Amino acid sequence: MLSDGVLTRVKQLGMEIHTSTIAMYKQEPTAFEYRYYLTILEKLHASGFRKWYIHGNPYCRKYGLEELYDCFEMVFININFLDSFDQPQN
Repeated sequence: MLSDGVLTRVKQLGMEIHTSTIAMYKQEPTAFEYRYYLTILEKLHASGFRKWYIHGNPYCRKYGLEELYDCFEMVFININFLDSFDQPQN
């Protein structure tokens, strides 16, 4: 969808990302898996999508001592549809 331009007509995009394809085995995702999802997020950003909301899904498994979530609910807004986009003031 990113490469064929279909998302250029999308104003908002909601999804849930599962960072591990082997979640059922209770293993932490590999560096390759994390890089794969990062690449997708980078392509969304390059297409004009900006993160509006992110939330760890409490019903998904957690890994490690820091209780990292395996699933993330995410919502993006396409800034190409905004009249003006103001960056947050520091």
